[in-house]
Amino acid sequence: MRRKTVLIITCMLLVTIVLSVVYYYFWHVPHTLSEQYVSVSFSPNFYTGPGFAGLHLEYQGKAINATIVWIQINVSNSYFQPVYVNFNGFDVVWLIYNTTVSNPPDVVSNRNSLVWGAYDYLLLAGISHPNGIIDDFAGDGFKFYADRMGLSNFTTTIRSGAYFKNYPLFSSPSTAPGYWAGQYWFDVHSRVPPGTYYMYCIIFGITSGPQNVTITSILY
Repeated sequence: MRRKTVLIITCMLLVTIVLSVVYYYFWHVPHTLSEQYVSVSFSPNFYTGPGFAGLHLEYQGKAINATIVWIQINVSNSYFQPVYVNFNGFDVVWLIYNTTVSNPPDVVSNRNSLVWGAYDYLLLAGISHPNGIIDDFAGDGFKFYADRMGLSNFTTTIRSGAYFKNYPLFSSPSTAPGYWAGQYWFDVHSRVPPGTYYMYCIIFGITSGPQNVTITSILY
């Protein structure tokens, strides 16, 4: 009887250990420790078509005459299975400041340094949009983002491995609201002075940047 009792207890302990390991690696880590495995980065792309090549700028040591039109984001999940990230519904937020800032997503605290902002939002007017709604900070865009920047009411699944996605700012300058041609978010008819500007991307709530772009002159 004693031997049978020991065997039962041993089996129960083994089952408990197995279940604990399964819970930890297949639920706890993917749902609560995802930030340890997910990394993001971004790169701007440039449009040099007629009428939109008025920025003379330097990026990564190259002289370019162009407008920044879209963002390529890169997402990597090094965990062996998908993980889950809570964020505020803005899958991509692109911010440009005239100086480096310690907390880029907080556009309210950094308002005096903010030059431009654009975003892709997954929910508008209570309706889910699979491809998101692209807008910029001009008009009501700043307030729309500022009112929601501290939320974490959305969850996205990041698959294992690495992938990239282009966000057309974000498509073509004639139709997309988010492209940057040197204008300020609060006055789209004005232009920034020559200087170095600092780009950040918040991708599913995770901040990447800054990346520097130096404007040497603006033709319009």
